[in-house]
Amino acid sequence: MKTLATIGALGILACAAAFASPEGGAGPASPAAGASFDLAAATLSIEPATGAAALTFADGARWAVSGQPAFSLETGEGTLWPESAELSGGTLAVRFSGGARAEFEVARGEGFAVLRLARLQSPAAVQRFRLFQLAAPQGARLFGTLNGAARDGNFAAVAAAAPNVHALHRTSGGASADRAGCRHEFVRVAPGKVGAHAARFTAECDARPGGWSMRGRSIAAPLDLSGCRALRAWVHGDGRGEALKIQLYDGAGGYRDNYVAIDFHGWRQVTLTDCPINSLRYDRVAALNFYYNGLPASTTVTCLVDHVEALIERDGAEEVVVLEDFEDEASPLWFPPATSLCAQIEKAHGIEPAAFGVLACREADMLDVMERFEAAAGLPSPRPGGVWNKRSPWVKRSYLFLTRFRESQLDEALALARRGGFHMILLGQESWCRSTGHYEVNREHF
Repeated sequence: MKTLATIGALGILACAAAFASPEGGAGPASPAAGASFDLAAATLSIEPATGAAALTFADGARWAVSGQPAFSLETGEGTLWPESAELSGGTLAVRFSGGARAEFEVARGEGFAVLRLARLQSPAAVQRFRLFQLAAPQGARLFGTLNGAARDGNFAAVAAAAPNVHALHRTSGGASADRAGCRHEFVRVAPGKVGAHAARFTAECDARPGGWSMRGRSIAAPLDLSGCRALRAWVHGDGRGEALKIQLYDGAGGYRDNYVAIDFHGWRQVTLTDCPINSLRYDRVAALNFYYNGLPASTTVTCLVDHVEALIERDGAEEVVVLEDFEDEASPLWFPPATSLCAQIEKAHGIEPAAFGVLACREADMLDVMERFEAAAGLPSPRPGGVWNKRSPWVKRSYLFLTRFRESQLDEALALARRGGFHMILLGQESWCRSTGHYEVNREHF
């Protein structure tokens, strides 16, 4: 592994990321080139317009492109986004903003590709390398342990192919919810009151009064709003009597709720100081949410919102922090929640080896592809009784299931298993590992 920045034995921290981050951060310039992988049952492509990964299956089904890049790097100086991804022979070269570059050796098989990081260069010390991200379609069934998803008979997964790689699925996009019998739309419109755009928040309530709807987004880097004395926003009311709530959330159960009574028509700048709920941890604000509460029965309401600010007082000086100006067309506020299949590596667990696989096939062929992928990736592929473990009849034998097991209990556990005629002992993961993800061994138990 070669780097321009000094990277020690622990390597580079990495996790899954977004071209325009799930929290609405600005994205990079469009990549100049793309790449395409023939996986037999599907084609995996890296979109030249966004750097996002997409799958087109043999039956013509195309999983929606999230607009989020398949790769990104995080350094102490900021996030480096992909500018191009080019496949030449068996090497995929990804160029990032700031002059960084990563090269992957690619091995393809029927229904899968294995990518191994062969080279990484970065002029700035890399803190996180987001190895890969693939968007799953809306309504897909998730396979948590396999880090896969299935929809309409098609299956795909992003799998770890080295011990230090963490495969996981993540949900991004705007938070969205409605009381039963209510529905809403939250869209970007022009012109805005302050800038070029505003948000139009429309909600419809059934015959039951007291309906509610919400849309919100996470904040990429939690904000320190210590000293916040008020929120301020421009609101265009429709005079129908609903309550518009602007809410801050700290991610740990703390909220600040400010309400605007929509008893007016047209634009009005509101300064909100009264907080019926104010348990917010102001030094770490993690989300901004918009609600309608008290929706009138059998009514549709529509308001425009623009330029939401926090007014801060610190050491006798006032500061204005813009929380949302609705100018970012890639903001998660405009998109429903979406799930991505991701692979990541972390500094604490080392950069080498770094490898992952992308699997794509008909759902009925999933086990066949997984078996081939394990062999191609050099992963452990147990064959109890001479049959691959996912199909081996041994996995249907009786077992003694132990939780919170300790090494000191081994002799007792063996005696119990033999006395009961069990064929094997199954240990709950809380017995041997500290947490899921990288599954560090629980040194208190072993």
